[in-house]
Amino acid sequence: MIPSNESELEYPLYESDTEVSQILEDSTKNTAKSTQNDNETKKPQSYKMEIVWTNALVMFTVHALALYGLTLLPRLKVVTLVFMWSLGLLSTLGVQAGNRF
Repeated sequence: MIPSNESELEYPLYESDTEVSQILEDSTKNTAKSTQNDNETKKPQSYKMEIVWTNALVMFTVHALALYGLTLLPRLKVVTLVFMWSLGLLSTLGVQAGNRF
């Protein structure tokens, strides 16, 4: 049964209003301290960037070969150009179909 007023309580929850205010002050102090401790412990970690030279060499080689390939385009036959276009179209279709299914 829920009491309708304070006189029906068998044991009062708090002896006085000062006890209630003391509890509220303590809880706000604890909350402020825990927030301050959380901010102190969550310092950003420093990150040192390292170059992976194998990856850099591979990327340089791929782009150098692509530039060399562009210089060869004027010497291609029409059949080779059609083959390149169809191969690009089919590979694009394969990527898109793989994404959908």
